[in-house]
Amino acid sequence: MSDIVIAAAKRTAIGSFLGQFNGVPTPTLGAAAIALTGRTGGRLAEVADCCLRAPDDRTFRVQEHHVRIYHFLCAYAESELFDE
Repeated sequence: MSDIVIAAAKRTAIGSFLGQFNGVPTPTLGAAAIALTGRTGGRLAEVADCCLRAPDDRTFRVQEHHVRIYHFLCAYAESELFDE
């Protein structure tokens, strides 16, 4: 199993986020980058290996979709790692 980096950013913070994250430098980490975004994906979608886009532009709705995705990813990881 390889490592995964999950990135989510609000549109107003994306410029400083990408600057700090340096364009999701996952190949040097040996990891895949998954972006969680709103409808358009924005700049984060351009640098990620995979983009999961919430079908809305309103921040609170996007966050509601992201919560479901987080729960799914955690449940999946637990089932794979701990065989419950």
